Amino acid sequence: MPELVTLLVNPSAGGGHVLDRWPELPGILAKRGDLQVRTSAAAAVLAEQARAAAAEGRTIIVAGGDGTVNCVLNAVNGFRVRLGVVPVGSGNDFARCLGLPPDPLAAARRIASGTVTALDLVEVNGHRFATVGGLGLVADTTALVGRAGRHGSRLRPIIRALGPHAYLLAAAGQIALGLRTTMRVFVEGLGRVGPWRWEGACHAVFVANQPLLGAGLRLPVASSSNDGECEICVVPQDWRVRLALNLVCLRGSRPVPEGALLVFRARSACIECAGRVGFAADGEVFESGRSFSVDVRAGAVDVLG
Repeated sequence: MPELVTLLVNPSAGGGHVLDRWPELPGILAKRGDLQVRTSAAAAVLAEQARAAAAEGRTIIVAGGDGTVNCVLNAVNGFRVRLGVVPVGSGNDFARCLGLPPDPLAAARRIASGTVTALDLVEVNGHRFATVGGLGLVADTTALVGRAGRHGSRLRPIIRALGPHAYLLAAAGQIALGLRTTMRVFVEGLGRVGPWRWEGACHAVFVANQPLLGAGLRLPVASSSNDGECEICVVPQDWRVRLALNLVCLRGSRPVPEGALLVFRARSACIECAGRVGFAADGEVFESGRSFSVDVRAGAVDVLG
C-alpha cells in the first residue's frame, strides 16, 4: 500500500506565492507516495488540515517557515506523526538543524527518499516547539518584529526585506535604547546530573532544543534534538555595551566571555519571574505570564530528512 502524504503549503511564507515560485514541489514529493496538497495562509485552517491528515495516519510535509511548523506541531499533539519540512520561510531554523539544503527543491528531493529520525520537542505550559524559545529580551524582540511586520504596518516591507536579520537589528536596538532589558527570575530544573537552581537579575532566558536561532545566531551549547534534554541558558544582568558585544559573539559563532551565558541541562524545569513577561518560540510569542513549566518530550515526532 502506498504511503499517504499530505503537503501543507503556507503560500505567504518567505516571499509568498510558494507553488508559483516552485511549481515542481508537488511532483517531487509525489515520489514519496499518494500525495494530496492543501493550501492556506490562515493558521487555524492549516491546523485543522494538519489534524485531519494526522487522524488519517498520513505523512505531513510542511512547506513554510518555523512558524508554520510550530502551528502544525501543536495541531497534531496527541498523534504520532511523520513530518517533513520544505524550508520556504524567512528563518528556517528547524530545517537547518535537520541539515536540509536551503534550496526548497533540493530539500524536497531529500524528503522524497529520506529516512525517519525521532526528535525531541519542548513543551512550555503545554505549547510545543522544536527549536529555541525564550523570555525577556528574546520574547520582546520577537514581539517587536511581529508588530512591525504585520499586515498594514508601514515597516512591513522593510521587515520582509531584512528576513531573519530583523530580529538581530531589533535586539540591538532594544539594547542600545535600554528598553526593558532586565528582569528578575528564579529557575530550577532537573537533568541527568541532578537538580539545579539559579536566581537573580537577567536580560533573557533561552530554552534550547537545538543551538540555532534566527539571523544566523548560534548558542554556544552542545544542544541536540535527540538527547532527551534541553538547555536552559540564562543571560545574567550586565552592562549594555558588554551585552551588545556578546550578541556579536553569538552572531559570529565565537565564544562568549566567561559568565556571560549560564547553561543548565534539563529534562524539566520551572521558570518563575518577578513580573509578567512573554514567552516566544519559533518566531511567535505564544504565552504571557509569570510562571513557565518546561518539559522535554523525548522522541515525540518522527522527522524525514
